[in-house]
Amino acid sequence: GVQVSTVAAKSIKTSLPVTIAQASIIPQSIVYGKPDRVTIQTGQPLTGANAVLEAIGQGDVRSAIATKTEVTGSSIEVMFAQPLARESKYELTVKHATSQDSGYLEKPYVLPFTTSGGPKAQKVNIGKRSIGLQPGNLVVTFDQTLKQDVDYSKLVSLTSGGAVQTVAVSSMGDTLTIRLQQPLALCAKIDLRIAGTISNTYDVGGNIAWSHQSRAICYTISTIGHSVNGRAIHAYRFGAGASKILYLGATHGDERGTKYLMDNWIDELEADPDRIPANRTILVVPNLNPDGFAANSRRNSRGVDLNRNFPADNWKSDVTMPGGQLVQAGGGSTALSEPESQAIAGLVQSERPRLVLTYHSVGSLVQANGSGDSDALVSLYAAISRYYVLPISENDTAFHYDTTGAFEDWLHDELQIPALLIELSSHGSSDFQRNREAMWKVAQR
Repeated sequence: GVQVSTVAAKSIKTSLPVTIAQASIIPQSIVYGKPDRVTIQTGQPLTGANAVLEAIGQGDVRSAIATKTEVTGSSIEVMFAQPLARESKYELTVKHATSQDSGYLEKPYVLPFTTSGGPKAQKVNIGKRSIGLQPGNLVVTFDQTLKQDVDYSKLVSLTSGGAVQTVAVSSMGDTLTIRLQQPLALCAKIDLRIAGTISNTYDVGGNIAWSHQSRAICYTISTIGHSVNGRAIHAYRFGAGASKILYLGATHGDERGTKYLMDNWIDELEADPDRIPANRTILVVPNLNPDGFAANSRRNSRGVDLNRNFPADNWKSDVTMPGGQLVQAGGGSTALSEPESQAIAGLVQSERPRLVLTYHSVGSLVQANGSGDSDALVSLYAAISRYYVLPISENDTAFHYDTTGAFEDWLHDELQIPALLIELSSHGSSDFQRNREAMWKVAQR
């Protein structure tokens, strides 16, 4: 057999590697303060450590920063010989650390971090346009907490329509709140600027040179009347010229695309008000028949077809609906018996527009009422929209029912106001892209 014997015997004591528990700067963080050192906590008492700090420039070019390293108990303290530059990248590396029981770092500990600049504006609570005339507070949010007890009003300016506005400015956390002292003018251009040095809570500052341009809302809304059931009928007004054009939708509540088209048109006018001629006012009534629209019904809530309720020369009370149905008093008990008809008639009589455009469906056609330059305008509109022109004399070929007491006929018979009737290609679609430039073209005539 094999004989086993002890040649030598000796006690061996093992040690644990040095571990990093935490650091006073979080790895990969942005440092907003002005640190003069980094303190690193390890898992056991130390006898020594070696650390270096490097600034990292463009192209990963590194330059050493002078430091002093001290070890106290289980802490490594790396002190900087000079203040750190702002908005710069750094990397602190603990290359070696030895514990009292001869343990050591298994690999260097690397702590990358970035120093911040001064506060920078990140966002504002207003967009580029359509600010209300009573805008409330404008709130600018920064990327870090601002220094408090500072008179920020000296650093903030706001002009509206080229005139300097009086504002009150307060700060809280990472925001500046700017309160206007007077209403904005309609469609006024707004220029909000913050200049000068703004500091964070650690007194780290910088010239932010921030500005934001916006514009006040360009329309007013008025209530011209109410439906049978009390729903408001609104008119939107753009521009301030003496020459007025009226656009009208949803006379028939089930022709929903006409209301959507007017909504699109309002958005278009608000987005590009500079296209409106200086001598022009544009009026838009998107929904003349709000009860019918809510019920998806052609007629109003009393069963009257509003486009048979106007005092044109051919008005009558009993009318034929699309499909051939004869409706007793479908044209109203009298002309203008309905509050919706009265509302639009009152608007027309007070505003005296040079042109009225009324939108219906379905037909993909345009028709002039024969007053003024409506025949020339209908040809223009048709050429751009690619709808066909329907002469009044050929109504029977398109509609197959009486169109007595129509709004456009009343405009011709009593007021001699040019009007275009536009029939969209579907009940549900706005056909906006097809109508858009035609609507602009007549608005600019």
